Amino acid sequence: MDNSPQDEPQTFASFLNLVKKLEKVIQETPELSKEEKVKEEDSKGISGDISASEELASAQIVKESELEEFEKHTDKIKKEEGEIKIKEKSKLKEGTIEYLLKIEEQLIQYYSGTEVQLEDFYFKIEDISDEQIVRKIKSKFHSLENISIRKKLNLGFPFALFKIDGKYKITVPISTGEMAIPAYVEGSRKHLKLQSIGSKDIPSLDSNEINIWNQAMSKLQLKIAQILNFKAKDDLRKISPKDIQLVDADILTIQEFIKGYEKKIIDVKSFSNEIYTFLDELKQKIPEGEGIWKDFEEFLEASTNLKEQIASLQKKHKELSKETQIEYLKLRKDQRQINGKTKRYKIEEKRGKEITREKKKALVTNLREFQSKKKHLQRDIDKAKEIQDTVDLWNEILLSEDQQTATQKIRENYDLALFSSINGLLEEGAGEDIFGKIREFETSIDQITIHVIYIPAIICEFRAVQNEKKIEGKMAYFNLTKEITFFKPALV
Repeated sequence: MDNSPQDEPQTFASFLNLVKKLEKVIQETPELSKEEKVKEEDSKGISGDISASEELASAQIVKESELEEFEKHTDKIKKEEGEIKIKEKSKLKEGTIEYLLKIEEQLIQYYSGTEVQLEDFYFKIEDISDEQIVRKIKSKFHSLENISIRKKLNLGFPFALFKIDGKYKITVPISTGEMAIPAYVEGSRKHLKLQSIGSKDIPSLDSNEINIWNQAMSKLQLKIAQILNFKAKDDLRKISPKDIQLVDADILTIQEFIKGYEKKIIDVKSFSNEIYTFLDELKQKIPEGEGIWKDFEEFLEASTNLKEQIASLQKKHKELSKETQIEYLKLRKDQRQINGKTKRYKIEEKRGKEITREKKKALVTNLREFQSKKKHLQRDIDKAKEIQDTVDLWNEILLSEDQQTATQKIRENYDLALFSSINGLLEEGAGEDIFGKIREFETSIDQITIHVIYIPAIICEFRAVQNEKKIEGKMAYFNLTKEITFFKPALV
């Protein structure tokens, strides 16, 4: 090493030049262990989930398509027969209107700020004679003889076609390094679902029979969307059929359904399709020279977000600069100590005094620590400069407060970074990365429309002879599906 005395460095540049002379001592020293590369997450499980979810989404699209057609029918009937509904009010109808209005009032109170509409519709009851019912019973129970209908009850069981209209706005940050450009995914979403909402109390049925009824209605619900859509034009009315007893709708069932939807939409992952579609479209726009924001209002919102990031970066730069100054002073002190000790060892060796191996090893250790600190300090200095450059650039971008000018400067400086960042977000298995970065997420339910549709059914009580014994029987006939459910005797 150089024996000549060195003046105390006055600048960081001269300090680094001096340090280079000390590096020769540790040229043969093995490098410190390198950081291990982080393994990529296995995305096979995610791929499987995506495949299953796509299949489910496809089925849901078909179902909602059917419900959309049915919704059009109900809206048309509502307009065409609205006046008739007012003119023809039987006592039964008046009671039904009052009952539905109470449910609507409760919903309005519970979901304040949301427009709530509740409408009632009725499928006509097809005439079926006692002889026809007997033939249907006989077709299922060949052992029954002398079948006679004792009692019939026409029921209207309520299903609800829920239509929930809402809006969403999701801020997706697209990284360019130190800054994240906010892109806005927003739109409206309509949710359609047909669901049984009848109360647990069914006229003339006991608890065991109600369980059988519920099982039958669950099966009916699987077919009802297609059947209603096919028959709505001819058989759906706003006027309740005569001689029919309506099963009450359960307000709790209605509220639980809406709450379930509310719970779903507060999870940003439920909007994954919208986010991926938006990013894919944005990816196509960048090479074509199009902007990130759809209008000036979005640009102003993004500018506010970006200015907050700039302020945060300025604070970070100030703190980092202060830290580097302190670390720089510490390294100057360490350098003087190492330099002085090195010169002293050289002089002592020239005078014939042996320097122990332990002392030399300690000196090498000090030099290695010093070298590591110096590299770290240089990285911090470079980082501070990079942050300051970023702050200066973004201040320039936003200075004009003009969307076109700002977009042009962003594209000049960050086109490649934006494209790379979006590509990374769209890669398979990157979903958690997207959702982990989203901090701003707004949803709202603007309108809840419920079309209560009373589906006809007939509960029949009958007498018959089976194996020369008289028996009492009960069954339900569902007009829409032409199906029979037996309460007793049990159909094996």
